Amino acid sequence: MEFFDNNQYETLEIEANNQWLFIKLNRPKSKNALSSKMIAELIHLMELASSQKLLRGVLLSGNGDSFCSGADLKEFKSFFLNGKPDKNQVISSSLKVAKLLQSFYYFPKYVICCIDGPAYAGGFGLACCSDFIFATKNSKFGITEIKIGLSPAQIAPFVINRLGSKNAKNLMLSGIVIDAIRATQMGLLDGVFDNKEEMFSYAKNFSYKLKFCAPNAVAVTKSIISDLDQSVKFSEIAADKFAECMLGEETPEGLQAFVEKRKPSWNL
Repeated sequence: MEFFDNNQYETLEIEANNQWLFIKLNRPKSKNALSSKMIAELIHLMELASSQKLLRGVLLSGNGDSFCSGADLKEFKSFFLNGKPDKNQVISSSLKVAKLLQSFYYFPKYVICCIDGPAYAGGFGLACCSDFIFATKNSKFGITEIKIGLSPAQIAPFVINRLGSKNAKNLMLSGIVIDAIRATQMGLLDGVFDNKEEMFSYAKNFSYKLKFCAPNAVAVTKSIISDLDQSVKFSEIAADKFAECMLGEETPEGLQAFVEKRKPSWNL
């Protein structure tokens, strides 16, 4: 499909084939962390894709040995270079993450997520915005924001929707990392495979079978489901709560500990 130009994206690798758009997060040296640039490019790409009538869906994955490690913590750390960041700046950043998640969750076509390696924090949340999630046995999952003094604010409703409140609360409040078997037991995954080749082969065959489903009926059904799940004002409330965390005492210490590869003060 000529609408998609791989050369216009710095942080993504894309390919359009057989009425599907294959998107790879392409910052492997940073474990595909969600930089502000990547967030903007993903939002732009999903907006473009949503308007393409011939497109049946997108398949999201990550280059390298990670799916996505979450937000780019080096960017977060830069907020503090000139003292405490402005609250409106933090809220604006959080709302961009909300827009990213919504661009996937409310996408009127299919979204398949293929995970190999870590899917942490925002990466975990992004996966939860998909319709189907496949992973390799090598995958790891965690909602780790709480370990650096932050809250999984914007991803919370999507995680709860995917896992149910009990399992979501367990992961969000503990920050523990689980393997693919436990993730399947919790209801996160729709299939686990021995390696990437097996996973992608299955996912592509699965996407082919979805062509038998009427596109408009898919869009309407997804709209009905998403309307039941989301609070219109949640993003704004979550952004304010996220800003409260970042502007407190814990986040600067948590980010500094992350950079210095040491335990934060509350874990001594």
